[in-house]
Amino acid sequence: MKHKLITTLALGLTVTGAGMLANQTKASASTKYVWTKTKSYKSTTPAYHAKKQGQTAYLWNWNHTKKLHNSKNYPHTTWHVQQSVAMKHGKKTTIYYQVVSGNKKVTGYIYRGYLTKGKYQAPSNNNNNSNNNNSNNINSDKYTDAYGVESYKSRDELKKTILSIFSGATEDPKLTSDADEAINLGLSSISEDGYIRDTWSNKYYDFIDSLDKKNDGKLISVNTFKALTDDVSYKDYILGKLNVKKINPDNYKGYKIGVSAVSKTEDDYDNYFGSAYGRFEILLVPND
Repeated sequence: MKHKLITTLALGLTVTGAGMLANQTKASASTKYVWTKTKSYKSTTPAYHAKKQGQTAYLWNWNHTKKLHNSKNYPHTTWHVQQSVAMKHGKKTTIYYQVVSGNKKVTGYIYRGYLTKGKYQAPSNNNNNSNNNNSNNINSDKYTDAYGVESYKSRDELKKTILSIFSGATEDPKLTSDADEAINLGLSSISEDGYIRDTWSNKYYDFIDSLDKKNDGKLISVNTFKALTDDVSYKDYILGKLNVKKINPDNYKGYKIGVSAVSKTEDDYDNYFGSAYGRFEILLVPND
């Protein structure tokens, strides 16, 4: 009887141990970063620089297990993109750029949201040449840098264009943060995986619903998922979409507003959903 009891306990421990091992293996798999898609830029190596100087933004090894560098320590560096990689972590897919510094001494994989397109250029107080390029043209989504290279404006710069259209409204930092979150949820839904697409789309609509409730049902959300083409200015693109939705910006004087938009620097969704370039989210709330 004693022998049988010991055997039963041993068997129970074996089964329990196997279950624990299986759970550990499953947990380990869910924490890995898996490459699902790549796109090479080695023939063009487009130039990028830090979107926000002084921001902590790590460069990782290829499988996202080791921090190699912090771009915070390279505030004046121009990074050249070698390839973009879609890394799946759990149920979320994020785009990373494999970058190399201008002097070719520093390399790694960095989340593309930390970068903005164009070579780094030191701030200048000399505005004498401002009329020779479109860097100060708020209606455009492009600018010509100090090297004569045409580049695309960042998300923050595109926001200024939208805000200029709603000139009678007052930007609200919280609503702007909410608009950014809404845009990011929408971008996360761009996937060939139906489960990921539906999950993140539902999260987007749930998020908008929650904002509406927080604002006593007075939230006005205006957005588009159509792509911006290069044959129209960004301001005309926005005005055209607002006209289709029968939104007159002059009717929202005194409202609080938060806006966000997808810059060309973030556009790497070249699958059958088309480009995400130009997507915008406008949130309006009466300023009671």
